[in-house]
Amino acid sequence: MTQLSRADIEKLNASFEKAEPQEILRWALETFKGRVGLSSSFGGQSLALIHMAVQIQPDVPILFLNTGFLFMETLQYAAEMTKRFNLNVREFKATRAQIDETRRNLEKRAKEGGTKCCDDAKIDLMRQSLHGLNCWIAGLRRGQGSTRKDIKIIEEYGAGLLKVHPLANWSGKDLYAYMKKHDLPFHPLWEKGFTSIGCEPCTSLPTGTGERSGRWAGLDKSECGIHTFLDKKDKA
Repeated sequence: MTQLSRADIEKLNASFEKAEPQEILRWALETFKGRVGLSSSFGGQSLALIHMAVQIQPDVPILFLNTGFLFMETLQYAAEMTKRFNLNVREFKATRAQIDETRRNLEKRAKEGGTKCCDDAKIDLMRQSLHGLNCWIAGLRRGQGSTRKDIKIIEEYGAGLLKVHPLANWSGKDLYAYMKKHDLPFHPLWEKGFTSIGCEPCTSLPTGTGERSGRWAGLDKSECGIHTFLDKKDKA
């Protein structure tokens, strides 16, 4: 296992601030080969990061969480892209008990308020997907909203896990341009105006100017929890 000191990570973060996503991806995939995975929701423009990664490592594991409440269009899109690009997708599915719990949470939310939905199930699936890995690549970007504006390109967590955000400095326009340049198919709901696509009960057309304004519309919530459930090492 590759051991990086905090000073090493700080130097890498400084050098990667002006790097292209492909350079960051190559570093992560080569440094942690066999112990790295790339999480993807197969959302609107998710294919861009996947496409970059498979040019470097064709069999990179794609970690896909299926809560049981995804849009049918998402499942179809994921299946089509997996076949088209011969992707190594590792799908983690919610159990019947987890699906039932999420349904109860949604019913309670509709009647009494609150924000809980698939949080527990999704976090459990994320934990499963990260088991045995030392590097988690994710497509978060600083321009996606206030909860993501301060992310670092490399973030250090406990238990020997680094999280890498190759697209941290990219905008939605950058992603769109990449998708067009490489003739990559967009999620079908993207074509209908959805700018952020998650579970069906918690996704709507954007209600404001932010890309994620259509997620949990009307609720005091902006994250599902999979990117916030781990403690960063510098906060531990």
